[in-house]
This record gives sequence, structure tokens and C-alpha cells, in this order.
Amino acid sequence: MTGEAGKTTADSTAQQVDARDLKCPLPVLHARRALTRLPAGQELEVLCTDPVSVIDIPNLVREMGFVLKETVNSGEHYRFVIATVQLDIEQEN
Repeated sequence: MTGEAGKTTADSTAQQVDARDLKCPLPVLHARRALTRLPAGQELEVLCTDPVSVIDIPNLVREMGFVLKETVNSGEHYRFVIATVQLDIEQEN
């Protein structure tokens, strides 16, 4: 699942936003657009090279009420896996 910078690709199990080489705020904008189109229960993989994304992507996920399942720094890029399952705050308390 590779693609051009800012391109969203899909297969049968996951979607990906390739925001490598894009600068803030573009990675977050592309991720937000993809997340709003993604059905509940699906996952989105976001690839970024912008170091600010390690702050911006987790904030976006928290703001939208989704779950950040994984954050990886490969040395070449950051990889975020986001689940579109909303947290039920009442169940956690």
C-alpha cells in the first residue's frame, strides 16, 4: 500500500494515508478527511515524515474520539495506526 504524498489507498482490510514529505498541517488534514470517510471499526494507517506529526496526529485522534493503536518511528518516517472505534467513557470509569 504505497502511494504518492497525501494519497489515500485502500484494500480489503485497511486504509492508508501517505503523507510523507508533506508539512504541517497537511498530514493532519489528510488524516482527518480519511477518518471522516472511514466506517466504524476500520483502521487507518498514516505515514508521515514531518516531526510535528508526533504531536498533531495523537491530538487529532483524541479530538475525534478514536483510538491510537500504534505509533512507530522507523527512522525514515512515522507510522500511526488509528482505529475508528469510539471510546465509551462511562465504561472506563
